Amino acid sequence: MQTKSFKARPIIMRILKKIILLILILIVFYNMIYVLETSFGRKEFRLFNLSVFIVTDKSMKPELNHNDVIITKICKASDLAVGDIIVFDLNDYTTISRIAIIDSNKYVTKGDNNYYFYKDEISIDQIKGKMINKLPQMGVFFYIIQSKITTGIIIIYLILYYIRVWNLKKKSARRKKQKEMSV
Repeated sequence: MQTKSFKARPIIMRILKKIILLILILIVFYNMIYVLETSFGRKEFRLFNLSVFIVTDKSMKPELNHNDVIITKICKASDLAVGDIIVFDLNDYTTISRIAIIDSNKYVTKGDNNYYFYKDEISIDQIKGKMINKLPQMGVFFYIIQSKITTGIIIIYLILYYIRVWNLKKKSARRKKQKEMSV
């Protein structure tokens, strides 16, 4: 006689397998979109009006730490205020900083961990987005899933998984046919 927990275990395992498979498929799709987006000169991954950036320095400590992921949205000048954290291009580098001064649609920024303001004024055209959320320490995860090696391993795993499922379905159909013929 089986108890309830033994019967539930295969169901839980099937659900977990489906969840893991869905996650792997989402990672592959993310990587495909990421590669397409960044192959045409764009430095960041953008989906609709949202972008994802990984913090790579300590200029915004303690608000943002190394390997934090920030999600930004495209904004207009009217959406920006002193104190907002923005991502912008400055001298071919993507920079994350806080707006310190707004002067007739020109922005002076300062990193929270810096003693000085950035000397260059930023225009609205240089701003890639305004931070709307942060994911602490998720940068490591993004580096791993954006890796070509990880993508290759996942694709190979998915191909092998689907071949296995296809073979199991063929065997099952063969057994069913043999059973019908023997009757």
